[in-house]
Amino acid sequence: MNNKKTIILLAVVTFCVSLLAQLPAKVVIDTFLSPEQLKQQGIEISGIEGTIWNGKANNIILHNQPLGTVNWQFLPYKIFTGELGVEVAFENSEGYIHSKISVDSGQNITLEDTTGKIAASYIAMRATNFPVTAGGDVLVDLSKVTIIKNKPANIKGRIIWSKASLSMIEFVRLGQIHVQITSDEGEPVTATIRDGGEVLELDSLLTLDQQGSYQLTGHIKARSNSDRALTNSLNMLGRKDANGAVILDYRGKI
Repeated sequence: MNNKKTIILLAVVTFCVSLLAQLPAKVVIDTFLSPEQLKQQGIEISGIEGTIWNGKANNIILHNQPLGTVNWQFLPYKIFTGELGVEVAFENSEGYIHSKISVDSGQNITLEDTTGKIAASYIAMRATNFPVTAGGDVLVDLSKVTIIKNKPANIKGRIIWSKASLSMIEFVRLGQIHVQITSDEGEPVTATIRDGGEVLELDSLLTLDQQGSYQLTGHIKARSNSDRALTNSLNMLGRKDANGAVILDYRGKI
């Protein structure tokens, strides 16, 4: 008898989940998140297609900045670990980001298998108020990122700035820059930043603690095959060591 009740319960749950999965995404979003509510958060969504289980929004704007399209697909196996999971893909003319995102009962967020390619100019335009133009592409490969109470608690992965360049007064070619990121819960985020063996000699360490205090230390030097513009730019950064490399020693809070 108990087995029969269990089978009936599973059948009902399966039916309800299947019914929910077929609900049009636009109907669900319009029901629970009105355009007015979204605008109060600086979000605009249009061109919604598909279902709440597997769908697409053709245009997303966040704080007046167009993000492009987003595709999503729910991850049902996450339910068995007490999480709500979804695989998302953001794409626009400047690049893409793919990730598996899950949220647990404590509203902690985990991103897994995050990969992407974004134009450096797109990032620089939105991340800084300085009149600087960045060139090249930023390649993202993060195996895991955990955010607890709105703070990064666990990060593992790497970022590569390919064909890197900066342009302020003059164009400066930087080559390739590698960033390896690691952190564990309760510990500072640590990033080793090194060159790709092209025009820079770069070996530095960046740490960021839970209170937002950062420290960047290391050395940077132009290789013999670099442009004169790079040497001139590095000379303005500060004092040099015995080998002619500029000493990096910056501290602050974000």
